[in-house]
Amino acid sequence: MILPTITPTLEPPSVTHIIIDGERFTPADGGRTVHDNLLKVTWFLDANVGKGACKNVPNVGAGGSMTWKTARACVAQLNSGTGLLGHTNWQMPATPVKDSSCSAVGPNGNSFGKNCRGSAYGSLYYVAWKRHFGDAVALQTGPTTGGFSNLQPTLYWFGNSLQREAGKEKGNPYNGYNSFSFSNGWQGANVNDHVMFFLPMIAGPVPARSPAAQATVWDPTAESGVQGESGISWLADANVAHDPRFLQQVKAEHLSIRSNGSMEQETAQALIELMRRNQYLGRNDWMLPVSSGAHCTIDGKTDVTAGYNCTTSGLGHLYYEVFELKAGTAVAEPPNIPEVKPFENVQPSLYWACAADPSTRSNPQGNLCNSTPTAVSGFGFSFDMGSGFTDTTLQGSALSLMVYYPDPPAE
Repeated sequence: MILPTITPTLEPPSVTHIIIDGERFTPADGGRTVHDNLLKVTWFLDANVGKGACKNVPNVGAGGSMTWKTARACVAQLNSGTGLLGHTNWQMPATPVKDSSCSAVGPNGNSFGKNCRGSAYGSLYYVAWKRHFGDAVALQTGPTTGGFSNLQPTLYWFGNSLQREAGKEKGNPYNGYNSFSFSNGWQGANVNDHVMFFLPMIAGPVPARSPAAQATVWDPTAESGVQGESGISWLADANVAHDPRFLQQVKAEHLSIRSNGSMEQETAQALIELMRRNQYLGRNDWMLPVSSGAHCTIDGKTDVTAGYNCTTSGLGHLYYEVFELKAGTAVAEPPNIPEVKPFENVQPSLYWACAADPSTRSNPQGNLCNSTPTAVSGFGFSFDMGSGFTDTTLQGSALSLMVYYPDPPAE
């Protein structure tokens, strides 16, 4: 995912959706959908349609994620013949190009950032589910794989920016930092204001039976990104910032870390510095993983610094070569989420959205896709259920998908 430099909006955030008279959702289609009495659409309750109704569409990932092109094919299949549940007007959820509730506007005029309540996804996340920015819809806890615990099937920060290193980012020093998604194996770049998770490491091995050795996972085949140091000692708790005892140990209680353990890039850098200064587990050489553009692929192209199969990056090496996952597969299934009922299978990661037709925002048909539903050339709108962040994502990335059909036009 590649986002432009943030330009704050001049308009104050506003909640554009107000529920008046009665409940928001009414069961429909034999209990497989709900009518949204606020947005005037009917949602399919399976929030991971790629793993269910579209599982036989070519190129859908094992976990249900899909590229923009495949998502369009999924919607086309749902509308084929007599249509899913007898409806032939299913679509991606819509995002308005201009949304005054968003925190930022990009150079192409698209609203993006946190607190975007004007989109269909934003209305679910912030209004119906009462989430706050930075809240994941589900938090993975307990053991996962390879000796790690609490590894989240969503975005993690790297500590470097390939764009800045190439001289392409000369503005905001915290814009364009690389990230890795454990929901689909994608390496990309994000603005600092996005919130993600934190997996610290030490370049090279640590002494056996030392405090650090007891709390780390040794990966001898990883490229550390530090000259002269082979292998990586990963902190085994892949969401250690969620633990108040850890924050107290490294004197980080004052940092702006969400209760689920996620944080902005600048905060992640500050937390690493505190781990060093206070010698967490007796070590002063903690660092964030280093990203590398070598071996990355997008749609068969290999001369790229983002995409899939970035195995020379530490996090990519874990995903592809240690966990042996295929692109499009989440590292863990999210737990049951009572707070989002009656919806099921909501993924704490990125979802595809279409651009809404701005000329119809004032009536129920404002939830229709624009005739050219992409954000800008090569990018689609997306919404992160792991944090509540609206952004744009390269169409070659594999994201999850929800669908709805809009009410008939008002007479």
